Amino acid sequence: MALVLVLAGAALWAYRQPRPAAIALIQPTPTPAMTPTRSASSFLEEAQAAEAEGRLNAAIAAYERAIALEPNRAEYYLPLARLLILRGRLDQALRYADRAIALAPNSAPAHAIKAMALDWKGKAAAAVIEAQKAVELDPNYPEAYAYLAEALADQGRFFEAAQAIEKALALDPENFDARRNAGYLREVQGDYRGAIAEYEKAAALQPNLAYIYVSIARNYRALNDWDRALAAFNQAHAVDPEDALVLDELGRSYLAVVGDVNQAIAYLEQAAQLEPDNPKILSHLGIAYYRRLRFEDAQPVLEKAIALGDTGLDTLFSLGLTYYYLDQCDKAIPIFEQVLAQAPNDPTARANLRDCQTRPPPRPTATPWP
Repeated sequence: MALVLVLAGAALWAYRQPRPAAIALIQPTPTPAMTPTRSASSFLEEAQAAEAEGRLNAAIAAYERAIALEPNRAEYYLPLARLLILRGRLDQALRYADRAIALAPNSAPAHAIKAMALDWKGKAAAAVIEAQKAVELDPNYPEAYAYLAEALADQGRFFEAAQAIEKALALDPENFDARRNAGYLREVQGDYRGAIAEYEKAAALQPNLAYIYVSIARNYRALNDWDRALAAFNQAHAVDPEDALVLDELGRSYLAVVGDVNQAIAYLEQAAQLEPDNPKILSHLGIAYYRRLRFEDAQPVLEKAIALGDTGLDTLFSLGLTYYYLDQCDKAIPIFEQVLAQAPNDPTARANLRDCQTRPPPRPTATPWP
């Protein structure tokens, strides 16, 4: 009987003990390891490294991350605005330049970068004013003189531009933008070989910046040296495969010079994917589609280019002819009228308008030419 009681007591004691699972449940929950938060300065370092390597899209993204973390640091906006200018995103660059000026009204670099953005946007007079402000704020800032020279050159004030470049190079003989605009000043005066020499000096200072090779190519193109022009465009593409403006230039070159329409379209399609709202790129792509008799593809692309502001003669004419060959004379007529408003004596536009007003044309069997 005593043995039974002992066994019963032992069983009861065992039953009341917490099971291993229960023990596990009441243990304190371990604190998960915290993921370190990146600082704005780390994104700034990432952006600078990407820029030095020529990866401008990555640099732009990293600068934007730095600004998101510390939006009141005026100095973060300046390199970002410059890269956006080189990418052709001028409105966005101007917004960042204005933000930098709002944060630091007496910053010479902020006024200088705004001058560059204004000049590239075609507002040379306003750019001169901004660059002069930068010079007044810091007479020893070489970029202020470099951007002033660029804007003065665009106004045809070549002597003053040369003085500004001389001052910029005196302050810093290895300043990239001073050397670049020394080339630009020669280019706009028609000294293409002299421009190439200056651009090559700039390329030696920043060898991973695709834009400078585009400048070199542009001057070889002006000299009708297409082999060297294409080589420079290809070098720009090798440096930065994501530069839509380089792809656009390659597409135009293959279309106009090499005569390889399919390769031109391939480059232009890549450019349009990178910058789907760039009217010039869309115009060039639409014209390439038209040249390849791909009228159904050309129509929406050219329509979008015009809607985004490209009302150049080539764009309008190509869209008018696209409508013409798609038997859409109701749409072709107003386009041909716009063409004739710009080129009243153009015989092709006048003949096509007259034909469209009388009867729908047949679909062509050979490559049409504006």
